[in-house]
Amino acid sequence: MQAVSLTIIPEQEAFGHLHRVLMYDTYSPLAETPHGSVLARGQPGSQELSVKVHGDGFIFPRPYLHIGADETFELGRGQTQGASTQDGLGAVYVDFLKQIHMKTYPHCKKAAFLGRYCMDSPELVKTLPKDMIAGPWEYNPNPTDTTNGFCRCGAGMETWVSPGVNNWRKSIRTSSRAR
Repeated sequence: MQAVSLTIIPEQEAFGHLHRVLMYDTYSPLAETPHGSVLARGQPGSQELSVKVHGDGFIFPRPYLHIGADETFELGRGQTQGASTQDGLGAVYVDFLKQIHMKTYPHCKKAAFLGRYCMDSPELVKTLPKDMIAGPWEYNPNPTDTTNGFCRCGAGMETWVSPGVNNWRKSIRTSSRAR
């Protein structure tokens, strides 16, 4: 029997999914929208909070740190609205990823991210540091997509397949045998 190698990679969101932190008045000014779930790029203290929430991930004995960075739906709807209108959402998103990378790099971690904007702005992804790892994903991938757009968006950087299974908000059908 052949041995199987498994690498556990901690993931702690560095950009989106931070509603449990940003709901507090202390951190709310760092949010894209008041008490929202996305950090605002350029807001003093947002980068420091991004690094702080990683906590033990920096001491985890592996070369990778997954920074998430998905579901940034509020981006451009609050504090970054001006920059998003001027430069585009993809540019604001990629700029923030670059800032996060600069904070994680001193900790000798390769930063992986789940970038939806990867697929929307592949030309901007080319400007990301090549030691980052792109993990494009979609809620409901199109099985007839013959271009493999998910895998080509890494723009010269390492790309991981980020499969997902979703079953929320879906009706459950039971057959007569299952009853």
